[in-house]
Amino acid sequence: APELMELVAQSSRAKRCFIRQSFRFFAGRSESYDDACTLSEMEAAYDENGSMTDMLVSYFTSDSFLYRHDEVNP
Repeated sequence: APELMELVAQSSRAKRCFIRQSFRFFAGRSESYDDACTLSEMEAAYDENGSMTDMLVSYFTSDSFLYRHDEVNP
């Protein structure tokens, strides 16, 4: 189990999945093409210090968060 945890922790795919799932949770919606820059900035913030806090600050100061709009249900 420790070896598996280490492999997952070093996986860039797992990191991107974690960031994407975090975005979905805090945004309350799935990402769209327009959110690509926000996701990229979240990943860069996470990579810089390995900090979830920095990643979330990046999201909460992004256009995706600041200029979000309510989705209209048909």
